[in-house]
Amino acid sequence: MKEEIKKLYLTGLWPRKIANKLDITYGEVMSCLESLVKEEVLAVSRSGEYKEVKEGTLILKPEGFGFITVEDEELDYFVPVGCSLNAVNGDKVKFFSFSEGRKLKNAEVIRVTQRNTKYVCGKVIYKKRKKNLKSYVLTKLEGELHMLRLDDPNEYSEGTIVKVEILYKPHQITCKVVEVLGNENDKGIEITEVAANYGFKMEFSDETYKELELLNDEVEEKYLEDRIDYTDKTIITIDGDDAKDFDDAISLEVLPNGNYLLGVYIADVSNYVTPNSSLNEDALKRGTSVYLADRVIPMLPFKLSNGLCSLNEGVIRLVMACIMEINHEGEIVNHQINEGYIKSSHRMTYNNVNKILNKDPILCEKYKDIELMLNQMNDLALILRNVRHQKGGLDFEIDEYKVELNAKGEPVDIVLRERADAEKLIEDFMLAANNTVAYHLTNLNLPCVYRVHETPDQEKLREVFKVVKNMDVKVKLPKNEIHSKLIQKTLEDLEGNSLKPIINQMILRSMMKARYTTKNLGHYGLCMDNYCHFTSPIRRYPDLIVHRIIKELIIHPNNFEMCYNYYDNKLEEIAIMNSNSERKAIECEREVDDMMMAWYMSNHLKEHFKGIIISIMNFGMFIALENGAEGMINIRNMDGYFDFDDKNKVLSCGDRVYKLGDKVDVIVMYASKQNGKIELMLEEDYDSYFGVDDLWS
Repeated sequence: MKEEIKKLYLTGLWPRKIANKLDITYGEVMSCLESLVKEEVLAVSRSGEYKEVKEGTLILKPEGFGFITVEDEELDYFVPVGCSLNAVNGDKVKFFSFSEGRKLKNAEVIRVTQRNTKYVCGKVIYKKRKKNLKSYVLTKLEGELHMLRLDDPNEYSEGTIVKVEILYKPHQITCKVVEVLGNENDKGIEITEVAANYGFKMEFSDETYKELELLNDEVEEKYLEDRIDYTDKTIITIDGDDAKDFDDAISLEVLPNGNYLLGVYIADVSNYVTPNSSLNEDALKRGTSVYLADRVIPMLPFKLSNGLCSLNEGVIRLVMACIMEINHEGEIVNHQINEGYIKSSHRMTYNNVNKILNKDPILCEKYKDIELMLNQMNDLALILRNVRHQKGGLDFEIDEYKVELNAKGEPVDIVLRERADAEKLIEDFMLAANNTVAYHLTNLNLPCVYRVHETPDQEKLREVFKVVKNMDVKVKLPKNEIHSKLIQKTLEDLEGNSLKPIINQMILRSMMKARYTTKNLGHYGLCMDNYCHFTSPIRRYPDLIVHRIIKELIIHPNNFEMCYNYYDNKLEEIAIMNSNSERKAIECEREVDDMMMAWYMSNHLKEHFKGIIISIMNFGMFIALENGAEGMINIRNMDGYFDFDDKNKVLSCGDRVYKLGDKVDVIVMYASKQNGKIELMLEEDYDSYFGVDDLWS
């Protein structure tokens, strides 16, 4: 009866008509409606009407208004100032809509169902309120600037950067300081604040530091027993110029039968980070190292990551070795995985290896003992890459940019990261080792934390390809499943086309996100049936776990049943934790990058840049500038009344038509390191609004 009364009321029938229709009394209808209010199925609006209650996520703007997103609903709800109750940005809320706005339905929050944030970081500021100065913390909640009243009365000077606990009170939200991070003028404080917001910090627990004191600075003799000695082999590391930790090394020989013998040697972190230690607890909590503009927040303390576990040149280091015999067809015909120790012959850089592969005479002479091996490595890498390509493996080749900082920690340039033969070579060898280890554990039916990338949703992928076709790109869409080979061919056909990076991103967004799990679901992007992470235990916890599994269940199966049961029961929980840690680290790194890009561009206001349209929405266009920064042109700053064609992703106003891939000239109007946003304006619109002379004044 309740459901029927609710439906009739929401279709527009008044209570008396509902009573007549259902042959019940008016009182019974009202009693039922009041009961639905108590159950929060309905809510009473300010005008006295009953409204349907929904649940969604609130995005609150600094000005006080906001929007509520409801899962599976295309349009958001607009929350006017004063209608958000005591909710903050990112909270889950129950609400009702009470009228139609110009574009969206208006909504009012009735209850917060889930608080999304307990701690947050920000800057202490003071505002005059009723003739008195009141202290606030200006912070970002879910990416939007927000001001929280500070309970501590005038204790902190303006500009102090603090971590606060949010205090949710019935009719207001305040906060109290739990940690002072520094001052807004401190070098690198902006990055410290972002990292602290995500829960990342440099310091480890006191117990971990005590455990570190018990470790020697060099490998102890006792650890070399029963390990394979690889110190007579020519083994090298290849990393970036500024790398400080080296968790992988490689060697290559050509066997008498003509096959390649590839050795991949990975730092044996598990020898020092044992299951019940505080070191392990800290590593599991962190899950991954976080790489920010001016620092690395490591998963392991520097004594391990940069010292005892780092495969530094000329010193003995413990490793887990994956030795693979590979024929000229790229097939791994034999392999072994074992514990060993090495002494790296050379600490090579990508830069120098690329020069050697390009026959640089000075470097070829300097490293003549490994020149032949490096060229053979490149030959093998090309074979492995070609095999992956033939299977349909994807390489999106997304440009990556790095913001360079000066001695004060300020951004001074944006540079493109190189990805040449040396970088690809290491990637190919690590993929081969990860694939081999996953195959080995799968073949033995042992537990494993797999790195999986599931088949994309075909409907989403098909929608993307329809947009691609509308961009005048020749694509033959199959009637059945879109295979990775079609994606691969489409991207190859776009080589040299300005649309390639845009279509790269569009396809990438339609893909499932890679994650960790105990289920072997394969890796779609790499076209591998078996794949796990084995090669970076210094910076990724799943690799460390895989090392332990190999040791405890294969190399030293002393307590096989107990260890097997432990991993069988606990591994999925660890996999989920690691997927979450990785996602959080990526978000943190992205926020810092956005902040540094915006900070850099704030020094270039009113300057002219060339860019390309990479995304078009009903509210404007996103532009990728030639220097790697990205900004938005809001439709309200475009001269004219523009129509949005969602199907073809086009904005048009008369003869002015903008579509994906178009090159545009823009002016930087706004850039803020506080919110990481860059706002642009088309040069022709700027000229018509402000006049050409204003640009150069």
